[in-house]
Amino acid sequence: AMVDVNTTNLSMRDGAETILLFAASPNAGQNGEPIQSLVAFDKVHIPAGRSIVTTLKIESQHFTVASLTGERTVAKGAWKLWVGHDGHNKAVTVNVI
Repeated sequence: AMVDVNTTNLSMRDGAETILLFAASPNAGQNGEPIQSLVAFDKVHIPAGRSIVTTLKIESQHFTVASLTGERTVAKGAWKLWVGHDGHNKAVTVNVI
């Protein structure tokens, strides 16, 4: 899957931003599953007053969780995806079947 992220530099100086894409499994925070995982990132340079679109790729392995023995299995159900540390309240839902 691909996720497009639009980022705008509102300042009068050129700058850089690190784009972080997080995911939470259907059972995040339960039975040893992480609350969230970083699944993709990119560092982009943005000219002053401009916007850019960054495309982040999500691989199928990002929708898996590890057991206590280290075996990975697909976690079926509603996954949450969001951009940035504080973007959880703007998460989108992706159903993994």
